Amino acid sequence: MSVHDPAPPTVPRLLAARAETDPDRPALVAGEPGDGSGDLTFGQWERRSNAAARGLFARGLRPGDRVGLLFGGDEWPAFAVAFCAVLKAGGVAVPLSARLGDHELRDTLRRCAATGVLHGREVPASAREDPGRWWSPVPDSGDGSPIGGVEARPGDLAQIIYTSGTTGTPKGVGATHANLTHGRPLRPRRRAYAHSERFLHAFPIGTNAAQMMLMDALTAHPAALTLPGFEPEEFCRLVEAHRAGTVFLVPSMAIELLGSGAHRRHDLSGVLLLSSSAAALPPSVAQDLAVAFPGATLVNYYTSTEAVPAQTTMIVDPARPTSLGRATDPGDLRILGENGERLPAGETGEVWLRSPAPPRSYVGDPEGSALVFRDGWVRMGDVGHLDADGYLYLSDRETDVIKSGALKVSTVRIEAVLHEHPAVAEAAVVGVPHPVMGALPAAAVRLAYPVPVDEIRDFLSGRLARHELPTRIVPVEEFPRNDLGKILKSGVRELFAARGRRVPLTAGQAGPPAHEETVRVAMRVRDSVDPGILRRALREVAAAHEALRLTFPVLDGARVAEIAPEAEPELVRVPVEAAVEHELSRGFDLERGPLLRTILTDPAPDGSLLVLCASALACDDWSLETVLYELGTAYAAALAGRTAPAPPATASYSGWAATRPPAPGVPPSRSSSPFPHLPAGAAGAYGFSLPPETAGRLRQVARARRVAPAEVALACWAAALSRAGGLPEPTVLVREPGRSEPAHATLVGPLALDVPVRVTIPGAPGDPVDPATLIGLAEAVPETPGHAGRFRFEGFRPEPYLPGLKSEPYPLPAAPPADGGPSLTLIEQPDGSMSGVCAGPAADDLGRGFQRLCDLLAP
Repeated sequence: MSVHDPAPPTVPRLLAARAETDPDRPALVAGEPGDGSGDLTFGQWERRSNAAARGLFARGLRPGDRVGLLFGGDEWPAFAVAFCAVLKAGGVAVPLSARLGDHELRDTLRRCAATGVLHGREVPASAREDPGRWWSPVPDSGDGSPIGGVEARPGDLAQIIYTSGTTGTPKGVGATHANLTHGRPLRPRRRAYAHSERFLHAFPIGTNAAQMMLMDALTAHPAALTLPGFEPEEFCRLVEAHRAGTVFLVPSMAIELLGSGAHRRHDLSGVLLLSSSAAALPPSVAQDLAVAFPGATLVNYYTSTEAVPAQTTMIVDPARPTSLGRATDPGDLRILGENGERLPAGETGEVWLRSPAPPRSYVGDPEGSALVFRDGWVRMGDVGHLDADGYLYLSDRETDVIKSGALKVSTVRIEAVLHEHPAVAEAAVVGVPHPVMGALPAAAVRLAYPVPVDEIRDFLSGRLARHELPTRIVPVEEFPRNDLGKILKSGVRELFAARGRRVPLTAGQAGPPAHEETVRVAMRVRDSVDPGILRRALREVAAAHEALRLTFPVLDGARVAEIAPEAEPELVRVPVEAAVEHELSRGFDLERGPLLRTILTDPAPDGSLLVLCASALACDDWSLETVLYELGTAYAAALAGRTAPAPPATASYSGWAATRPPAPGVPPSRSSSPFPHLPAGAAGAYGFSLPPETAGRLRQVARARRVAPAEVALACWAAALSRAGGLPEPTVLVREPGRSEPAHATLVGPLALDVPVRVTIPGAPGDPVDPATLIGLAEAVPETPGHAGRFRFEGFRPEPYLPGLKSEPYPLPAAPPADGGPSLTLIEQPDGSMSGVCAGPAADDLGRGFQRLCDLLAP
């Protein structure tokens, strides 16, 4: 304000002064350069708004009445006239979004107590209900002279603008004339943006950003060039055609522009100032904008509908890529703690800005106003901190901060890292509910080109802490948005609101729901174990692996597989080791989960027993050892009061399952046993060892025949099954890890495969068999309606390991076969021997028969 203007002007006085000094200068420009058909000069703006004000006054509009303004994005001149007309008649302008549905429009007009609506070319259905309230832009042309006796005062309410609604129901924010005109003197020495003749924006009329553009059009040096909506090609074309020196964007528009490539097809060198507002500009986007607009200074503006004209300003600085700048007066920006105390530099809390102008308020909401507007200060609704130099850094919106257990996770940080991936055009991170952790981060991404989700997950794992890694990453075609193009987080949360995310069933999961095969691993822990910390570590591990959150609800009579966020791993405390067997035999709730159970015995002189038991539908033995290792790592970190490092990036279970062949129905492992003469109900387990000399002969035979030791052992097992069952060609299900790719080495899930292998036994049933003659007679076959047994061979591998705790493996009884048939597991040991377990019907006889056949082997 100049020294000649002792009181803040009203909006009508600003227009009158500008029309007096620059009557023929364009204020708003539309159409091609030089056309002028869509231009609105300051003189025209003044005369037309005077005429419209007379018409409104004649219709009975009185000071303080609220008038809705409903215009399309291609009707800026008409809107500008209507806006000033309402204010000149003493009314309050209520700019409305053209995207409002009929119900939303009626509700908004009711909440602001609108007397009437000035509208553009399109008239909504609501007009038919009460046509007397719906008025054309110029009710009465008149002679263009001002209305006598009607003069607004600086403190009078001038405008009600509704918030973006990104965090809930839009709120009506009231601004006085003095608030709107603050810093805009009637006769300034120098006008804003004087480096060019045009500034360009594409903000929808119903947004606060657009209303600031209207005030700039009224007072700045260049004319406002407007677009009905943001379209990158047209935006860049107008920049080039009009040599626009200043452009205004929001981050979503900047991302769309860069993704379209339009900046490479037009000359944008005339842009000297590029302003970004409404949300934090991701650093990677800012860097790309600097390349797209090589002559421009990039400026981040930070404010809100409630705080305008208070703001921080930041020229994008590579040294501070994530900062939003600092207030002109350091005393106008502060960070407050939970108890309202002012926090020092570096500490994170609520962001407050002090407005130098008369404050705004929520119309008709004194309680809401009291929470946000306090003694000239405005709560921004953001969480952040100041550095030692007073620069502001945002962590998140208060409503978007993810409270995960004892940790607070910033969605802004995760989104910024996601934007660094070249394929991610846009990203939005939200918290998905979790019954114990409170919430876990999940990300929706719009991709510039197709990439596997696993690639994005791998990219994040090297840049984010473990608790920041999204538990789900979902590609979307488009995001729900408000008028300004900002992503509506409420809409994103709805993407994750369903109970579970459907994933394809694998062949091994397609059997009847009664299937109860389990896998388990146990450790004798000599250190004391804190159950509370162990539970926290379990949650962290489950959050990192989708398969540990699998459930199998039955829909329309068929089982489906879903990844359910609320499938919390179970921790069971038992007093003594004798109670462990009961917990191991207890079934899992396949429909609701969880399908992982951890059993911990009470402390004893020789330590505690820690057992992991999982449904084979969700986990295999190899996976369980990964879970055990990560559990120990997470436990040790939590015990030390720190966050465990993120595990090495692997493929996701959902990505792996999507590449499997469709489930063929009931697999052969669910068929009845082909041994009717064996006591099916007398299943047992027989443990044995092949001494080093016997195991050595087995390896020598394998080397001589140029096959793997597993193939020799399989021949012996097939011969034992043939003798017991009288089958000339027994089919054996051979268990393989199913981890042929490096990315699957530590992937948790039911990856193990049962490959049907048929072994031809020469001679008549019951004839003596030399197992060495069977080598080479084994043939993998398609799945068959039956099998003679199961076989698993493991080369030497390290024992299960629980890092951070003094412990050693503890042998558990073999789990009973799922189908009631016989099975053999053979494992190589460091001393050259092989340990084996035969389980199922006639386990003792079959196990001894296998040993005798191994003894017959001769190199």
